[in-house]
Amino acid sequence: MRLKKASKLLSAFLTAAVFLSTVSMNFAAGFGNTAANKDLPAVVAHTEDEAICDFSAGHCADMTVTESVYENSPVIPKETSLPDNAPETPATADKKIVSILTDYKKSVTVVTGSLKEDIMPLLPASFTVLLENGNVTEIPVKWDSMDYNGSEPGTYTFESEFDLDSFVGITNPDNIKGTITVEVISGEPAPEMEGFITLYYTTFGDIVPVTPENWGFTTSNAQLSINTDNIRGNGTPKLQFSMVNQSGGRVATRIFEPSVKGDIMLVKFDWYPGPINDKGSNPQENGGEFRIEDSSKNTVFTINNTRNSPLKFSVGNSEATYTSFTNAEKWYGIEIYLNILENKAILKITDKETNTTETYERSLEGINFDGSINNVKLAGVRTAGNNITWTTYLDNFGIYVVLPPDNRVAYVEKLRYHRVYVGETTEDISSIGLPREVPVVLVNGERVTIPVDKWVASGKEWNPEEAGVYTFTGYLAETDEYDNAYNRTATLYVYNRLPVPNNTRQAEWLDRGVIALSAENGIFVSWRLRADEYGKDVKFNIYRNGIKLNGTPLYVTNYLDTDGKAGDTYNCLGTA
Repeated sequence: MRLKKASKLLSAFLTAAVFLSTVSMNFAAGFGNTAANKDLPAVVAHTEDEAICDFSAGHCADMTVTESVYENSPVIPKETSLPDNAPETPATADKKIVSILTDYKKSVTVVTGSLKEDIMPLLPASFTVLLENGNVTEIPVKWDSMDYNGSEPGTYTFESEFDLDSFVGITNPDNIKGTITVEVISGEPAPEMEGFITLYYTTFGDIVPVTPENWGFTTSNAQLSINTDNIRGNGTPKLQFSMVNQSGGRVATRIFEPSVKGDIMLVKFDWYPGPINDKGSNPQENGGEFRIEDSSKNTVFTINNTRNSPLKFSVGNSEATYTSFTNAEKWYGIEIYLNILENKAILKITDKETNTTETYERSLEGINFDGSINNVKLAGVRTAGNNITWTTYLDNFGIYVVLPPDNRVAYVEKLRYHRVYVGETTEDISSIGLPREVPVVLVNGERVTIPVDKWVASGKEWNPEEAGVYTFTGYLAETDEYDNAYNRTATLYVYNRLPVPNNTRQAEWLDRGVIALSAENGIFVSWRLRADEYGKDVKFNIYRNGIKLNGTPLYVTNYLDTDGKAGDTYNCLGTA
């Protein structure tokens, strides 16, 4: 007869162990020692599992003790079998989920464009549940909706499913689940800016939860969150960006897809610059910045907050301009206008407590700027040897545009340099071979080519007899099809090179070129494989002082002669 379940073995063994512990018996003598067990009852019965141990016989009737269990014990194992009518050990009863105890919000509101993954952080990640046996436990859940469409305003149902993979014996036969309705609305009401269209806007959660998380701002190592505390009179939700004793990962970025393009682009927000740690013994103070970048990764506009210094700003890489605002621990209204039609930038900065406004205007002439806004950044500026601690806040962030027509030229693509040779061209620029049309990108993202009306040398005057690099500016031709109100131009660099000398090169007949060098273990001999031998099955024989050294032909072009010495003469002959 075969043994029943292993659980009977364990049950009987534990029963015997408990009994022996109770009577304080010493197992050193082992079950097989009759003298040691003479005072024990002959049989101990465990009625629940009907496990019977006969200690006088030195074994349990329904268990098998193997030698490996008692390899360091004098207990004498004995294998016996259960009778056929021995009952099965009952299986552990399943623990059924009865109800959800967690009190959770039954509805969520999001704006159009929110994806499912944007909504998940707004829903409970787990539920506390009551089990049928009276126990309470927490179980993670997954959420899904069969009909969710984030592009269509409406109400959608999300249902939860318990993740029971890591729970033993817990079941959900009654399909207990959480239900949350998600309402998709057209969007947060944005303040109207006369003459502008709103492309992006958020209050970071004043009316509806912000989606995606942190409104799409991302960072590495630093911390991003939505803060609802009262910060200097602002008790509404706001974006918090903070870092503590940070050396790297000091940037938070929000990318706009598609990039923003317009005749005039306005970036408007409330900013609490925030305090920055002291420099200590370091020579320079740390700072924090708000930056605007274009699609070509140019930094177009920067507002800087440096400890113990007034707020300042710069356009592109130009010199910074200081404002009169010195308190970093208050809210400022920021308006940055990038006027492409007039090629200028305007900054309006307002102290929201005193309602004091300062306005600055700067030219965009000569600034590397492709006419778009691709992203904005919050960036900690760490000086040498000085880790940065900084917390800053953004609120009521919007981007507004005066839209251009779709056929407006946004920028001319970069052109590869053009090469000519001294003496091959004339003073007439048309002899250089400059392109008659150039590739451009329209504000709608389309790539097209537009004719060039004329090319003009910029800076150094064109001299066909002088080597060097010359810069030419191409003015686009007016067409009915495309609008160049931004007055975009093409730039082309021409490399006027000296001609290649037409000299007869000195040729040298190359033979086998055998060389012999002293090596640690003899003489190292090397030779050439000639050009006419490539692809042929050429083998070699090597000779020292006229005596052949190799027993079989060599397929390599070197040989180590361990018996060679200074003064020996070597020859190498090829053979087919």
